[in-house]
Amino acid sequence: MDSNVIVLGSNGLVGSLLLDILLKSHQYSYITVFVRKQLEIEHQKLNQIITDFKDLESLREHIHGDILFSCLGSTQKKTPNKEDYIFVDITIPSFFADMASRKGLKQIHLVSAVGASSASPLFYNKIKGQLEDFIKETEIPSINIYQPSLILGNRNEFRLGEKITSFLIKVIDPLLVGSFKKYRSTKALDIAKAMYNVSLEYKNGVYTYTSDKIKELA
Repeated sequence: MDSNVIVLGSNGLVGSLLLDILLKSHQYSYITVFVRKQLEIEHQKLNQIITDFKDLESLREHIHGDILFSCLGSTQKKTPNKEDYIFVDITIPSFFADMASRKGLKQIHLVSAVGASSASPLFYNKIKGQLEDFIKETEIPSINIYQPSLILGNRNEFRLGEKITSFLIKVIDPLLVGSFKKYRSTKALDIAKAMYNVSLEYKNGVYTYTSDKIKELA
């Protein structure tokens, strides 16, 4: 498969793991990442666009590819201002999806969250749902949405709350069975592997994968 791909959030937990998989894969020949700071990676098929994302219109000419992987996502601790949070979680990925779809994008793979719904009273779930709704309205033939619960992995920054939750989840996960399996924690690497594996299938339509399905796909 000689395809060009775009990766958003390539310096994040899931995005960095996905980028590593893509660079090692023989399926994709050209990978464009949009980052605020240049990654310490050199590879013949890696194209890095350095941007602060403040002027999205200036990025139009660089937004073209067959597949878009969006792993963007902030936290209320890192981005306490709600307008800034919405810009990262909705404005940037929706702009890229819109621009790429106009240029023949075939697939989008979006990391969302379990419980995402534009009707949710919870701010985090609501904006994730709003982004999902926008993506579903585009003309992208293959839309793939990943809805993990707690994402586990080695982060660059220390998060005490997640450390405590990660410990507790080892006890709670086995208790989540049946319809509750979608609330089990998900390894970041499993999400990255699932996104890559699904991208090789080229299935038209809209597909949503919760934690239990993500593990199977990985």
